[in-house]
Amino acid sequence: MKKFILIIFIAITGLVGAAKAQHALFSQYMFNTYLINPGVAGINDQIEASVGYRNQWVYFEGAPKTIYASIHSPLNKKGPRYNKKDKPYHALGGYIFSDKYGPIQEFGANVSYTYHMSFTQKIKASFGMYGGVRQYIFNKNEMTTFIENDPRVSSLKNELSLDGGFGSWIYSDNVYLGISGNDLLSFSGFAFNNYYLTSGYRHRINRDLEVIPSFLLKATHAAPFQVDINAKLRLYNMYWAGLSYRTNKSVVVLAGLKLKEMLAIGYSYDIPWMHVEKFRAASHEIFVTYYFGKPGVRCPEFW
Repeated sequence: MKKFILIIFIAITGLVGAAKAQHALFSQYMFNTYLINPGVAGINDQIEASVGYRNQWVYFEGAPKTIYASIHSPLNKKGPRYNKKDKPYHALGGYIFSDKYGPIQEFGANVSYTYHMSFTQKIKASFGMYGGVRQYIFNKNEMTTFIENDPRVSSLKNELSLDGGFGSWIYSDNVYLGISGNDLLSFSGFAFNNYYLTSGYRHRINRDLEVIPSFLLKATHAAPFQVDINAKLRLYNMYWAGLSYRTNKSVVVLAGLKLKEMLAIGYSYDIPWMHVEKFRAASHEIFVTYYFGKPGVRCPEFW
């Protein structure tokens, strides 16, 4: 089939209701949490620039494909330092993406502002917000229906909508807790609000090896409540490997490395293990991050 068919959705709920989308799904958000929480912008001394690509359910026609680029930095390039109560500082960031799923092409561009402060010498906090726009393009020539010239298809129009959200991040050198909300300003019929709660802990096994268990809770009207349970190993402060279990009954394998405190590369492979054709429905994701400037001390989820 050369066309992406949504016949069941049209027959039951109408195409507009079916096309409503969640915030783009990523499996490696723990390496670029800025994608879901603007509160982490500027959390270290460096300018952090990332690009990534996700190909979800690779052998299914019309499956989601997402590409993004993000950058963020503290304005004074003085990130958190432990055993010292830092002065407040500010950070800016930006994020652009393209997300295609079935007949819908989505483009977005956001900018963010983040304020950092210290509660104590070891406990830091940040509060961020972002705003931007989203463009939704409906490709009607990628649809086929039982009814020729279906009015529910012909009535669909492209949309331009606002986008906005918030995020906060509380952390020490070994523990972190973050909460955020995305797509909160959208008036488009294609988008739902998304809320995240994430936390993790770094356990040093020895000077060369550490393990970081973490979890992510995601709530949205577009899908059932989702929980991710993660564990990653970091070796020699250079290599990492990890596993995630997602309550939509998928397992994620992650691996990557960081070179000379400047370049990080990561890859993940998602397997929906309860699916009959699980390898047909597998997903691939890759990211590359470059760090400008001298590295600083940061919270356990970050290098």
